[in-house]
Amino acid sequence: MMNGNNTYAYWNKLRFLQEASNKSELMTKDKFRAGDSGSPMVDSQYVVYGVRTYGYNLRGSSNHPYAQQEVAGAESLYGNPRDFILKHNK
Repeated sequence: MMNGNNTYAYWNKLRFLQEASNKSELMTKDKFRAGDSGSPMVDSQYVVYGVRTYGYNLRGSSNHPYAQQEVAGAESLYGNPRDFILKHNK
């Protein structure tokens, strides 16, 4: 959420850190705040890689060790999740 408004669209640069061993989760280093859940993670060509789901510093004041590094995560739209989506898509 930027400027206290979670309805305002904004671009935020992030750095991809790693993919979970189950191939369903992406870990990133970026600012992730309350209200950002469900936002797509896209590149400059608008290719969607995941849907943002959680962060460790949602209100900008967390003492969690991951919050100090601004670690966040997303559900990947590739691998197992992609297979599931395509199988159940109507």
